Amino acid sequence: MAKSGSTKQPARATTAPRRLADITDITDITDISLRVKSPDKRLTAIVFDAREYAMGWWDARLVLVDASGAVVEDFGGLFIETASKPAWSADSKWLAFPTRTNGADGAAPFVYLAWHVARNRFGVVPVTNPYPLSVGFVAPGTLRLRISPSQVEAANVREVFGGGISEAPVRRFRADRPVEIALRSLAMHAQEEIPSLAQLAAKEPPIDLALRPAGFHPYRGPGLKSSTQRINGRPLEGHHLEDFAEWGDEVAKAWLAEVRDRMKKRYDRWAPVGSILGARKR
Repeated sequence: MAKSGSTKQPARATTAPRRLADITDITDITDISLRVKSPDKRLTAIVFDAREYAMGWWDARLVLVDASGAVVEDFGGLFIETASKPAWSADSKWLAFPTRTNGADGAAPFVYLAWHVARNRFGVVPVTNPYPLSVGFVAPGTLRLRISPSQVEAANVREVFGGGISEAPVRRFRADRPVEIALRSLAMHAQEEIPSLAQLAAKEPPIDLALRPAGFHPYRGPGLKSSTQRINGRPLEGHHLEDFAEWGDEVAKAWLAEVRDRMKKRYDRWAPVGSILGARKR
């Protein structure tokens, strides 16, 4: 999870510069991370200057340029999350994208902004985590958030690094149902209110879409045999015991409870079980 901190954004000009080169050192077109053209082809959302601000968490700048390449909007200098690409409504009036509040003022740590391009106003949709999500419009007036199918597929992979099927039980996950938001239901705010984004988000209930446990994939062995056995070439470790225990193995439950009792606050789910309990057979 991203680290909490100040929501103050770096100083940016509120009047959009004429060209992308005026606000970035990009000289090679390949340095632009993403281009998303509006359905009417009049504007292009450009994502650039991506940076990793915390381990595994990335953000970037976003601007709109017209057909001539002139920057017509810089969104008050916001950094957007790279969790999902900006999405246009079919009528090209709305652009949706994620950014963050860092949880300041009691707000959800992230928000999707539904930005009305012509009016230069935005609505706030707080979310707990944008990274599993994809955003889009199911109609010009309806925003939809859903768990990305690729995230569901990745969460349900049974193969392990190096090849082969896991020799320990593998959990299944299901996605929450998509959430649809009528844009007319959103309170709209002027761009000048961007510095107060956290306060605005704190007034709205957050959406918590996630992958939920849904049992286990069919498991056919080899099963838990000893504290020193190897699982897919690795020593039996705490996380393997967790999987066996959750799957319903009573011996795994007892061994896991003993491991946790011995290690107390030092419990490490990656520690070899045999180094803690010694050699045991079930």
